[in-house]
Amino acid sequence: MPMRRPGYTKEYYAKNGDKIRERNKAWRAANPEKMRAYKLKHRTGLTLEEYDAMLEKQGGVCAICKNTLPKRIKRGGEVKLFCVDHDHKTGENRGLLCDDCNLMLGFAKDRVEILEAAIEYLKEYK
Repeated sequence: MPMRRPGYTKEYYAKNGDKIRERNKAWRAANPEKMRAYKLKHRTGLTLEEYDAMLEKQGGVCAICKNTLPKRIKRGGEVKLFCVDHDHKTGENRGLLCDDCNLMLGFAKDRVEILEAAIEYLKEYK
């Protein structure tokens, strides 16, 4: 359900929903940095400044593979940000990862023994 502003009644929204959605879409398109800041804060708890500081601390690369690009391209050609990796138990942010490295950790369920076994497997066939 779309978020309504205070004061919008169901009837008003039903009557003017298309106009409201168009206005919101135009605002988002005109304010990409504000949307980026909102999404980042909402999803990760980080401000843009904190994200940029993490990225600078990592040298502008993925914390694992050292790739400089996040890899995934969104619809419309916009490059996606690095993923903010976090500990699923504590919720603490750990670092910034490209999609591939983030998926690798996710599929391994953050279990070191799985990743170590994968390393041994790869070494056996090298």
